[in-house]
Amino acid sequence: MTFSTGIACCTIYRGEIIRGVGFSGEIGQARFTEKGDRLEQEASGSAIRRLAESMETDVDSLIQKYLQGDDNPVERLVDQWSRVIYAIICLLDPQRLVLGGGVIRHHPGLLEKVKERLQLYILTEQKVALERLVLGSPDGLSGCVGAGMLMWERLDKHEIVERREFGETGKGDRVGSG
Repeated sequence: MTFSTGIACCTIYRGEIIRGVGFSGEIGQARFTEKGDRLEQEASGSAIRRLAESMETDVDSLIQKYLQGDDNPVERLVDQWSRVIYAIICLLDPQRLVLGGGVIRHHPGLLEKVKERLQLYILTEQKVALERLVLGSPDGLSGCVGAGMLMWERLDKHEIVERREFGETGKGDRVGSG
């Protein structure tokens, strides 16, 4: 699950990406917030930046103060993330739930805050899920790996064809076709 400019997720089952019919993983478009807004509008990296600007501070300072115990609006964002993560746990009960994206990568202490907040929602029988909630790679390449997996999947299914098979227009006209 990525918390960055936007919020999205990718489900991998038995090594294959579950794509649905085209809009799978766009969890940031769901209306999980108290006001009924889309999650991305209130809890994405862009939303945190707007919040920091409205408080005449920067994102790093705002989050660091929260991590040090300051009561500030980042707590509401962490709660929103926790609610969405809990919904995913209830729906999929994933073997591993990886958090990544710029917001988490630059502020890994948010993972513990999310786990603390999840304690409010999670059933006793689900507590093992907290151990399966982990940070993505610190180099931020998780998205690249996912894109690479998608490319290989499409190559395997012959959805991507060699460029030389197309005519000069690039619109799918076969070379030599009449």
